[in-house]
Amino acid sequence: FKQILYVGRFSNLAQAKGQATLIQSFRNIYKQIPDWKLILAGNTNVGTTDEYFDKLQNMAKGLPVEFVINPDLTDLKKIYSRASIFWSASGYGIIESDEPERMEHFGMTVVEAMSAGAVPIIVNSGGHPEIIIKGEDGFLWDEPSLLEKLTLDLISDKKRLSYISKFAQNKAKTFDENKFKVKLLEMI
Repeated sequence: FKQILYVGRFSNLAQAKGQATLIQSFRNIYKQIPDWKLILAGNTNVGTTDEYFDKLQNMAKGLPVEFVINPDLTDLKKIYSRASIFWSASGYGIIESDEPERMEHFGMTVVEAMSAGAVPIIVNSGGHPEIIIKGEDGFLWDEPSLLEKLTLDLISDKKRLSYISKFAQNKAKTFDENKFKVKLLEMI
């Protein structure tokens, strides 16, 4: 299987992570992409209720969706390396001005996925628009229908997927900690 990935806590305690939105979008398109599966990886040790996790698993029944619970760093590296596309719905459905604390402020998992070559298709809110240049090293969406369309378009154009993957990898290097320190010192 080719893989679409999301990495984030299985919790809505602080930020709204949006796994339910991702599962529904995958349900809407999976018959058109039968050789793809959705991987949802994350921790359950902070704010996860059995009820919430059971809801997600029930939503995914009958779909090629895999849950990876509490992966360690080695597992995460393998998961990222196998993904072609990275989805995020973190903050979707939240009014940013009313609940800014529930938004994804930066999205380190997006950058980690990009560094592994996964093309991000992420919700256009919070810190996400600061990470990518739309259409060059990833995509932003405002409604799940656009997430689905962008995904299908990208999957159907392997050359474009490969091209944007390379740009995503290069962009991820700009978030390197050492480069950040140098830029910060230059500004000071």
